[in-house]
Amino acid sequence: MWENLILASGLTATAVLSALGGLVLLTALRLRAGPDPRPTLFREGEDATVFLFDGERLVDATPSGYQFLSGSRSIDEPWIGLLERLSPRFDNLAGRLAQVAVTGSLVLTASAGDALALRAETRGGLTKITLIDQGRYVEP
Repeated sequence: MWENLILASGLTATAVLSALGGLVLLTALRLRAGPDPRPTLFREGEDATVFLFDGERLVDATPSGYQFLSGSRSIDEPWIGLLERLSPRFDNLAGRLAQVAVTGSLVLTASAGDALALRAETRGGLTKITLIDQGRYVEP
């Protein structure tokens, strides 16, 4: 009887120590790899102002995109804030963006006197909205 108890305790201790050793090894490898090179879905130095939405929920944005949204009165609702900031520059923006789900993409130029353009495209249920300053943007 004691033999069975000692054997079970030994197996349990071996399993626990093996699991802990594996966790230590994985942690060491992760620390050695350094920080995650992709803290965002967008390239770090991306110049354009880009937003990625899943429906009306903001998934990600470039740093300039987050800065753009911070100037809105609707900080807690990024989609509403985006429409609030851009609707004066683009006619019927909400209606046109709703059509992107059907057409797949859309390019708009701002009202007269504004060098801003907007490109929207839908892929895999996500909508990517890019604001382009036509004075300095070069199509890749």
